[in-house]
This record gives sequence, structure tokens and C-alpha cells, in this order.
Amino acid sequence: MDVLAFWPSLSLLAFFLAIFLECRVVGARATMPLRGFLSFFVFGCIGATLFSLLVQQAPFLQFAPVANARAQLVMPAAWLTSPVVEEFAKILPVIVLVFLTSVWRRLSVADLTLAGFAAGAGFGFVENNLETLVNGSLPSFDHLMFFGYQSAGNAGNAVYFAGHAVYPALFALAAGAGVRLLPVSRLYAWIPAAFVFALACFDHGMYNWKALHPAVAQGVSFENAPQALEVLYAITCHGMLEIWLLPLGLIAAQIAEARFCTMALGRRADLRLPYEAGRWAINEWFVAVLRLAYGRAVFLQTLAYFRRRRAFALASLEVLRNP
Repeated sequence: MDVLAFWPSLSLLAFFLAIFLECRVVGARATMPLRGFLSFFVFGCIGATLFSLLVQQAPFLQFAPVANARAQLVMPAAWLTSPVVEEFAKILPVIVLVFLTSVWRRLSVADLTLAGFAAGAGFGFVENNLETLVNGSLPSFDHLMFFGYQSAGNAGNAVYFAGHAVYPALFALAAGAGVRLLPVSRLYAWIPAAFVFALACFDHGMYNWKALHPAVAQGVSFENAPQALEVLYAITCHGMLEIWLLPLGLIAAQIAEARFCTMALGRRADLRLPYEAGRWAINEWFVAVLRLAYGRAVFLQTLAYFRRRRAFALASLEVLRNP
């Protein structure tokens, strides 16, 4: 293997690992270890990528090239069908976990969100590798603190792409919150996830359309889409809405889930470790850091205990709901 071709892939892998760890910090109530999300990343790399490539070759999804304002030929599929196919390919494991099996009952909302994030990160890893081979440039690390989002345009007329990892993570968050937190029939639990899927496809498609339709006028970054679409795009803050919805929504969902679990299990002071004031994530981190002095094995066992305690609380909640 060419060493020069290998290092860009290694840099991309480090990039997606970094943004996954960012999401893992926000998803503090996960019950799965980090290695448990590797299979979702592999699915994103192989399964989601192959599914997307094969489906997009269907004859009814092919469109003739059109010219933009700069007389450049662009493919309408980039904003008409590709966003829908790609977003659906990335959320397939989440759909199976939440809506086609009962596995979700032993997973927290954070687990599901991180699974979606890992699948999207795998898809983005492959796509960015292909872009690196074609363009010879790696993605920017400037926006690493917000899960690697991308932006285009100038300060007065910018558009945002939340990233291939954020959209399926937000879908998984909505799906997990729907089945666990909404006090309605499970028949309607898919509605929040369907809304998020439509939102992701819309913003993804608008970002692609804007990127392929630069305006001719000096000082203006992009052409204007039809007025109705521009109004909807303004409501989503030109794609920035999802960037903030993921961390804020994940934190809120975990607080609600923890409250339901406490109501089902009780406070159970006997399950707390020394120096642990309460079963909040910040207290767990404090206790884990204190145990670093006893060595790596004790530290890892402490983290495993916290994950199993969360799983026990989820099991207590589900048993109470479904005897």
C-alpha cells in the first residue's frame, strides 16, 4: 500500500474518532463500551455506502445534467434523491434496533444516539476518503468542537452541513426518545423520528443545491431557491439547527430518562460508590478520576460498573412498564 495514500485515511480516522468521543461525552448515560459501537461504524463504511451506491444507480433516480448560473453542468440527483438515499442508508441499523426488534428496551437513549452517530461516521469516513483521492484535500479541523460540521459561503450568506454523523444520530435520538419517553402508544413513537428524517433530508438537499449553485453577482455566495424553500431553510438557520439540536436534545432526553429510571428503581443509596453524592454523570466522572490512583484495571472496572448500573435501572424501568 502506498504510504502517502495511507496517511490521509489515518488522519480521517482520527478525525471521526475525535468527533465520536465528543458525542460520547455528551451521551454520558451509555451502557455500551466504546468497542460496542465498532460494528455500527463498520456498517456505515461498508453496508450504508454500498446500499447508497447501488440504489442511486436505479434508472428512475437518474436525471439529465442541468446548467447553473455559471454555465456549469450539475447533476440534479445531488439535491433531489441523493440526500434521501444517503440518510436512509445510514439510519437502517437504528430502524432495526428501535422499530423492528425489542433490543431498544435494554439500550439507553444515549446508546441509540451513539449507534446512529457511529454509522454516520463510517459513511462519512468512506466519502471523505473518496473526496481526498479526487481533490487531494482533507476536511478542515476548524469546526471539530461541533461534531465536524461544514460550512460554505461568507459571513453574511453562509450555509451549514451538520455532517454525515449528526443526522443519523439525531434520528436515533428522536427514535429513542419516542419509544421511551413519550407517554403515548408505541404506534405513534415513530413520528419524532420521521420528522427528524424529513428535516435532515431537506437541509442536506439544500446544502448540496447551494454548493452547486454559486451566484454570479459579486458579494453574494449562492443563488436563491424558490421562496417557499428559502423560508423553510431560514427556519432551520440554513442548516445550523441540527448542530445545536443534537447536544441539547441528547442532554434533555438523558435527564428525562434518568428521572423515569429513578422513579422505577428508587434512589438506592446502596448502589453508590464511596464519595458519590448522587447518580449524576458528573459524580461518576469525579469518582472515576479518584480511582485512577488505584490503577488502570480499577478505573476500567469502575466505568464498567457505572454502565451496568445504568443498564440495571433501564431493566427496572422496562419491567415496571411491561411486566
